[in-house]
Amino acid sequence: MPEPMRDEGTLVNIVADELRDIMDIKVQPDFVRVYVHGKAIPQYTIGHQEKLGSMERLLSQHRGLYLSGNAYKGISVNDCIENSYRLAGDLAG
Repeated sequence: MPEPMRDEGTLVNIVADELRDIMDIKVQPDFVRVYVHGKAIPQYTIGHQEKLGSMERLLSQHRGLYLSGNAYKGISVNDCIENSYRLAGDLAG
């Protein structure tokens, strides 16, 4: 299920926190403009890699069960194709 849309103030605070952490920018901007692209590419949530690691450990216990799709290792069509070819190659041995 998609994450609910956050209000503009929350989005601005998230960006300010990230800029402070990544670039050590601590001053407030002179102005802020928020653009929300409703049909933009979705982003994985924080901790996605750790979830994948847990899933892979669990999958290794179930011979013959494989997962593929945009929810795992890339959301674009190109990612899905690449990952599907990789999985098919692994299965073919």
